[in-house]
Amino acid sequence: MKRHYDIKKDHAAELREKILGLGESSLRKNYYPELLNRKDQLESILRAAPVGIGMIVEHIIQEANDSLCKILGYTKKALVGKHIKYLYESFANYDCEDSQNIQQLEEAGIYTVERSWSHSDGNIIIVLLSFSPLDKNDVSRGVTFTAFDISERKSNEQSLYFEKERLRITLQSIGDGVIATDKDGKIMMMNPASEEITGWTQHVALGMMIQEVFNVIDTDNKEGLVEHSLLLSKNGEKKAIADSIAPIKDQDGVTVGTVYVFRDITEEKNRQQEILWLSYYDKLTGLYNRSFFERELVRLDTEKQLPLSIILGDINGLKLTNDVFGHHEGDKLLQTAAKIMKKVCRKEDIVARWGGDEFIILLPQTSESTAWEVCTRIFHQCQQEEGQGVRTSISLGYASKNSQEDDIMQLLKKAEDMMYQQKLLESRSLRNTTIHSIKRTLSEKSYETDAHAERLKEMCEKIGIFMGLSEIQLYELELLAVLHDIGKIAIKDSVLQKSGRLTEDEWKEMKRHPEIGYRIVQSVPELSQIAEYILSHHERWDGSGYPRGIEGENIPLLSRILAVADAYDAMTNDRAYRKALNKDEVMNELRSNAGTQFDPNIVKIFIDKVLS
Repeated sequence: MKRHYDIKKDHAAELREKILGLGESSLRKNYYPELLNRKDQLESILRAAPVGIGMIVEHIIQEANDSLCKILGYTKKALVGKHIKYLYESFANYDCEDSQNIQQLEEAGIYTVERSWSHSDGNIIIVLLSFSPLDKNDVSRGVTFTAFDISERKSNEQSLYFEKERLRITLQSIGDGVIATDKDGKIMMMNPASEEITGWTQHVALGMMIQEVFNVIDTDNKEGLVEHSLLLSKNGEKKAIADSIAPIKDQDGVTVGTVYVFRDITEEKNRQQEILWLSYYDKLTGLYNRSFFERELVRLDTEKQLPLSIILGDINGLKLTNDVFGHHEGDKLLQTAAKIMKKVCRKEDIVARWGGDEFIILLPQTSESTAWEVCTRIFHQCQQEEGQGVRTSISLGYASKNSQEDDIMQLLKKAEDMMYQQKLLESRSLRNTTIHSIKRTLSEKSYETDAHAERLKEMCEKIGIFMGLSEIQLYELELLAVLHDIGKIAIKDSVLQKSGRLTEDEWKEMKRHPEIGYRIVQSVPELSQIAEYILSHHERWDGSGYPRGIEGENIPLLSRILAVADAYDAMTNDRAYRKALNKDEVMNELRSNAGTQFDPNIVKIFIDKVLS
C-alpha cells in the first residue's frame, strides 16, 4: 500500500503546484464552470441510464445510480458505503471464490460475472455484473461496474433451448423423415428417419440440393390407393412415400426455407394391393373370384356385348382326389384346371372360380358355336395334362344370350343343367380312371406289386370256391384282394419302405391304412360294397387286431379269408425287413396261429385243399 500512497502524494503535489501557479481567480474562471457542467451531465446520464451503474473505490461501494438500486432491490443508502463483500454475499449462488475476484480485477483489469441475486422482495433474479477499472493504468484508483437484470433473457434462452431440444428429440425419434432446406433448396438438416428412407446421411447431404437427395421419380394414385410418390433412394431402390411440403417463413412472411416431411409406405401400399387383390381374385387359383365375376356380369350385360356366352365347369373327382391323395393334390387339380381355362380364353374373357370345384367363364361378343369350341379346347387340354393322381377332368356346360330381353339368370341355369348332364355321363369313366391311378400309385409306393395282387386273387378264389361262396362273393373277394391295402397310399414312403422295426409312432401311422382305405372306397359307388372288408382285414380271430378289435365271426368272412392268403404270400416272398420262409415253415406258422390270429376253419381248408 506504500506504493499506492506515494502515487497519491505525488499526484496531489503536482495538482497543487498547478493550482498555485494558475492562481485562484484564473482557476475559478477557466476550470470550475466546465467541471461543474461535466459533473451535471454525468449525473444526469447516470440517473437516466436504464443500466445499473456503480463505483467501487478501495473495495467500498462509492456510487450507485437509481437503475442499480431498482435492479438489486436496495436503496442507494443501503448500497453506498458497503464493502464489496456485501455485493458478493448477496449472490443467491454465492461462491467463496467470488470474494477473491476483486484481486483478479486489479491484476487483469476487467471482470464479468453472471450470478443469481437475492432481491429484496424475496425473488431470485439473474444479474450480469461487469467490472472495469477507472484507470486501466492504475486499478487502485477504483472500479466502475454495470448491472443488467437478465432474468427475462435467461428465461427466454432457457425456454428457447428447451424448445429446440424438444424439437430436436422429436425429429430424432419420429418415424417420419424430415428434411429442411434454405431458400435456395440446399439441405440444412436431415433426421435419422430421412437418412434411412433416402439412403443419404446428413453428413454427406448437407449443402446438397434437395432434388439430389429427395429424388421423386414418379407419382402413382391408381387402383384406389392413397396418393403417394415414388422415391428413388441412393442405392436405386424404389420406395412408395406419402409426403408433404411446407415453407419456412420469417417474421415478415418471407419464405426463407422449406420443410419436407415424408414416410415410407411401401409395406402399407403392398398390404393395400394384397387386400385389393383378395377382393377381386381367388387366392388358390389366381382367377377372379365370384364377387368380381358378378360385378362384371352386370357391367357386361349390355346390348353392345351381345351375343354374350357363359361356360360353367365342374371339376370331376375332386373329393376322391382329396380323400386318396390328400388336399394338396386336390389343390393342384384345381390349379391345373384354372390354368387350362385361362390358357384357352381371350384376355377380354372373364374366367373366375365360381365355388369349391366350379368355374365360370364370361365371353363377351361370343356366339354359342364359339363357346362350344372353347369347351372343346378345354377338353383337349385336359387330355394332355398328366399328373400323379386323378387326371384333370372338367364337366362343362354353356349357353348364349342373343337378345337384350333374355334373362341372364336363365342363361346361367341353362349352362348349369348342361354341365350336370355331362357330369353324369363322365362319372363312371372317371371312377375307372381314378381306380387305375390309385392302383398305379400304390404299386409305386410299396413293394406289393401287381404280381402280389394276382397271387392273392388266385388263392382267395380257391379258398372261396372250396367254401362254396356265391359268384357275387367271389367277385367281391377278387376286388378285396386287389384293393385291400389301398389305404397305404396315404402312408409316408419312409414308413412303408422301412427295412427295420417300426417305432411306436410309425406303427400307429401304419395301422391307419384300413380306415383310410375304407373312406376311399366308400366314395366310389362301384366299390363301396367292399369298404367293410377293407376296414376289417387286419382284425384277429381272438380280438387283438385293429382298428376295431372285433373277434371271431364278427369279422367279415371275406376279411378272414384274405388275412390267411395275405399272410401266406407275405411269408413266402422276400420283404424289405426279412427273407422268405419255405413252404413247410409257413404252414407250421399258420397252424400255430390258427384260433388266435386266423380263423381255424379257413386255415384248415387252405392247408388241406389249396396247398395240398
